[in-house]
Amino acid sequence: MQTYGATFQIGTTISGKHVRHLMRINQATIRSLAAKMDITIKRVRHVRQHGTSNSYITRDWIEAIHGRDPGAY
Repeated sequence: MQTYGATFQIGTTISGKHVRHLMRINQATIRSLAAKMDITIKRVRHVRQHGTSNSYITRDWIEAIHGRDPGAY
């Protein structure tokens, strides 16, 4: 498992709470993420509520929110 920043460890999942927290500290809006990831606003809201359970999807979300690929270190 890899540590990302001071708060998160990147594994196979990320909770909705952590998605919301990352979005707040990186000033990412629902609309901007939907446009950046080419997904619906409804899907962004779903992930903000429930999180993700796939390591590849988790990595994509963190990269979209933060702007850096967490696995590229």
